Amino acid sequence: MKSIPNCISFSRIIFASLHTYGNKITGIVLFIFPILLPYVHRTVLMYIICAVASISAIEELLIQLSSSQLNLNKQSIFEK
Repeated sequence: MKSIPNCISFSRIIFASLHTYGNKITGIVLFIFPILLPYVHRTVLMYIICAVASISAIEELLIQLSSSQLNLNKQSIFEK
């Protein structure tokens, strides 16, 4: 069985998921979330997760809007 493609194209519109540092940090934060639950208040953890994920999503949006070509392995908006 083939895996789901990372990039789906619909008549010249391309939806892609980039492998940025922000996405990796978001994944790490989500991974350690259950570990930190006994030590940090849930509301604080939720705000941290939402902030990190929002920053990551904004970075990915800015990369996609400013790029003329699709590069799935672009690490950051600050990278050429």
